[in-house]
Amino acid sequence: MKKMVLSTFNLYWRNLFLINSLGAFGIVLIAMFMDYYLLLVACPLCILQRYVFVGIGLLSFFVFIFPKIKKTLVTLIVVTSLLGVFFAVRQIYLQQLSQEELLALSGCGMPLNALVEYFGFFEGIKLAVMGGPSCAAEDWRFLFNFAEWALIFFSGFLGINVTALIKSYN
Repeated sequence: MKKMVLSTFNLYWRNLFLINSLGAFGIVLIAMFMDYYLLLVACPLCILQRYVFVGIGLLSFFVFIFPKIKKTLVTLIVVTSLLGVFFAVRQIYLQQLSQEELLALSGCGMPLNALVEYFGFFEGIKLAVMGGPSCAAEDWRFLFNFAEWALIFFSGFLGINVTALIKSYN
């Protein structure tokens, strides 16, 4: 009986990682839809957040496929979620700055691919995280703006995966 309960529990967690994966990829697809059909332009910080969602989606899918290395992959998902929380909080902070403070930032004045191509990978990412006026723009809002929604979803992924990590050690 105990083995059946344990098996049901493991099946529940495996399916949860599949749902995690589909949810993360769904968020990216919605963002791409809004770019192409609503003609919104994503700033470099938004693009970095999309990459983090893709990372969470891929890692969650790998947990679903390879449950034997779950602890390692879930730890990577937790770290990736923390990175996403950092990016989202940074963007929310930038949105609260005054116009003068925003103009003083020398971060994202170009698209992310141009930043990386011109300044190199690490310097380009650093400039994107520093932000600029384009990162503070609120072009769309449904109860919350993009960065606030991202923070909510990253926090959700973080909570789910920290719980899964704790359960995997018990």
